[in-house]
Amino acid sequence: MRTLSIFSLLAMFSSFVLPVQSEGEDVVKHAPSSPEGLYDYGFAFFTYEQYGKSSKVFDLFLKKYPDSKLSASALFHLGRSNELLGNYKEAWDAYSEVIRRYPKDRFWSAIARTHKGDLENVVENQDQ
Repeated sequence: MRTLSIFSLLAMFSSFVLPVQSEGEDVVKHAPSSPEGLYDYGFAFFTYEQYGKSSKVFDLFLKKYPDSKLSASALFHLGRSNELLGNYKEAWDAYSEVIRRYPKDRFWSAIARTHKGDLENVVENQDQ
């Protein structure tokens, strides 16, 4: 079981303010270098409904740490960020990847199946 890091605790229980980026400044410029720090950074953006930024950070996390114990969660949150941005095909693809890569992870696989099922008709209609 993973313990919460300081970033997670701050995001949940305080008036934590994320670094302010000017328009066009790359969000990953301020990203922590450790797997846990980078994940928590993305999750903080997700918590504060900054889905474009969370999507970028989770994507970076998955490129840098594809075999991390946090990868299933990061991949799901990448999908969820894209879903909330209206990028339904990208979300569907991320949920499919969670199911494919982590079939034995009952939690993330099950929740990804649910979200993927919710998007099935939307994605089919976009492809037509």
